[in-house]
Amino acid sequence: MKNWLKHIKALFAKEAKPSSAPTPLEDKQEELVEKEVAPLSPEEKEQAEQYEQIKQMINSEDDSNQQLALMFLQSLGFPLDENLFKTISGSVHKLSFWIEHAPEEMLAPYKRLELRHGFFKQYQDIFKFAEVLPHFTSLEELDWRIGPYWNQYPLVRSAAKLPNLKIMHLKDCRMHYLPDNIGEAKNLVELNLFLNKLKELPDSFSNLTNLKRLNLADNEFRRFPKLLYYMDNLKSLDIHANPLQDISAKHFADLKGLKELRLPKKIAHYYKEVLQSSMPNVDFSTYYWEF
Repeated sequence: MKNWLKHIKALFAKEAKPSSAPTPLEDKQEELVEKEVAPLSPEEKEQAEQYEQIKQMINSEDDSNQQLALMFLQSLGFPLDENLFKTISGSVHKLSFWIEHAPEEMLAPYKRLELRHGFFKQYQDIFKFAEVLPHFTSLEELDWRIGPYWNQYPLVRSAAKLPNLKIMHLKDCRMHYLPDNIGEAKNLVELNLFLNKLKELPDSFSNLTNLKRLNLADNEFRRFPKLLYYMDNLKSLDIHANPLQDISAKHFADLKGLKELRLPKKIAHYYKEVLQSSMPNVDFSTYYWEF
């Protein structure tokens, strides 16, 4: 690692420490760290100062400063490291700018994006972000942790266009339906739709042929989605806590790769013996299947 970057990382570590007095052990550790980092040369000192300037620009809420920060990173050949990306990914305006204007290779190291409360400031922010999200082509995992307080449909439609998306968590969104284009997310291997208000799945859902883990628990399915019977790659299916009226137990035998299965308790209790005989790969010894 470059010497000036070691100094920067040490600086971030100091900033992250609590304000309470350091223990003797912490003093010793800090002393060892400082010994490991050689004194900066004039050139390295200049680079460290430039990095700090870029950090201040990114921390700014002024859009023009984001443009300057990008320009400096490119001209100086500095990486967009984890500390800078953490700051950027906490703001919808900053992240939208960097997705839209930064070269793909600059964002390529970042595969996961977690959206938390406070990310969107205004209702229209989600539409702007949905427009630029497909350009975040390296993204493999999207985790919506904002809850049902925003309109997530534009974002889900947009996320389905991400070419490398493998995992999507849409827990507790209160969604009544999935966008019709969800089937475009053909590389999805895990989809968490726990605690929504879904009653059916769109036809395009059958295009998710790489899907291995699907959580539909705590929704409003009264009928078991028939298209799931033909999703051969499913390893885990959770559809408990739904008002299912019935299932076609014989069709479950076609899901030969399934290893984990959770159904509504009454359905599970009624069909346990039938399912056990036709689904040898499912573990029926777990506590869930104890009645």
